[in-house]
Amino acid sequence: MAIDLNIIQQLCLEGESNHLDYKRDQYPFVGAADCDKAELLKDILALANAFRTEIAYVLIGVAQTSDGSGNIVGIDPTDFIDDAKLQQFVNCKTNRAINFSSYSIPCLIKKIIQVIEIPVQYQRPFHLKTRFISIGEHDVPIRIGSSTRNATLDEISRMGVVLQGSAPTLEISLIVPENTIDVIDINASDISFDKGIPLDVENSSPLFSIRDPLRTPISLSQKANWLKEIFRTVRIDIALENTSSIAAEQVIVETLIAQCANRCITEVESFPVKPSEFPYHHIPLGIRPIFEKLLRPGQCDNQYQSLYVKVNGTGDFTLEVTVLGKNFVPVKKSFHLNVKYEPLVLPTKDIDVFFELIEDEDKYLNLRQDNYNDEECDNEQS
Repeated sequence: MAIDLNIIQQLCLEGESNHLDYKRDQYPFVGAADCDKAELLKDILALANAFRTEIAYVLIGVAQTSDGSGNIVGIDPTDFIDDAKLQQFVNCKTNRAINFSSYSIPCLIKKIIQVIEIPVQYQRPFHLKTRFISIGEHDVPIRIGSSTRNATLDEISRMGVVLQGSAPTLEISLIVPENTIDVIDINASDISFDKGIPLDVENSSPLFSIRDPLRTPISLSQKANWLKEIFRTVRIDIALENTSSIAAEQVIVETLIAQCANRCITEVESFPVKPSEFPYHHIPLGIRPIFEKLLRPGQCDNQYQSLYVKVNGTGDFTLEVTVLGKNFVPVKKSFHLNVKYEPLVLPTKDIDVFFELIEDEDKYLNLRQDNYNDEECDNEQS
């Protein structure tokens, strides 16, 4: 849970410890060489491995004074390191994902403090999968008091002991079903028709003078508008994996769309409902289900919860996912997604064909996946 400036001021009185680190200046990151990024990686590893019972914080923009306390100096907002990029930098290198988050707190005039928040970790030790500059593959950095060193074999063995009342560990990932595996960027189509959409003319023939009162014919414009809507609607699946030997109880997922450039997307309730001649068959319930269930040890649910967005234009956004439960501290992860919205012209004469072909969301996803795979093959051949 994010802290505020009042709590930071209290932390400034504590002095550095095994759960608190002050940094006057921002770590080198954007455009920096690997050798300059090693300190940031080592500090996060050390706090994650520390023996502690409190949440750990790295306060960037707080200088250590001669008496050991912290003094708020702030950093420029443009120096903020995006949480999603920081998560990717750290967790693609570690043997298992470290649960941490990063955010900014306004402080002085036109200044911020960047906070790296690291909850108590229930699965340790953390180390790198391969050497990174000065941090060896088998090094286990640990924070002891206000200093950092490599853990001893005895300390590493103690980290591996399952603590009484320990909690499950959950991994969060995103899946965009219409894409290939590991691709979470969003691609949508701005549909138009080569000859426009003909005006629907009411048929006054005597053959149609007697109608089923429960049947409402679907006009060509309704079909065309539905096609336009589905081609700009994208489903994002939130996948959860319980990597521990303890069941996660009463799991709830919360999502927040943040930093949405150009208002490129809007969250919607569901996949657009297909027009029907018998609309009473598709009466929406108007109630969005709340997911709250058990995630067993080792279980992976690739569609634990789904989010639908409507694409308005090209841009990018950050999706913040928070997982809450009865027997573990909240797990938060941010994802940066690029959005591409490109024009696609369809033949007006094929409106009926597409409408019949795309029976439901699954058939639409299959169509998009086939198109995506064809584009990938064309790119490889070129």
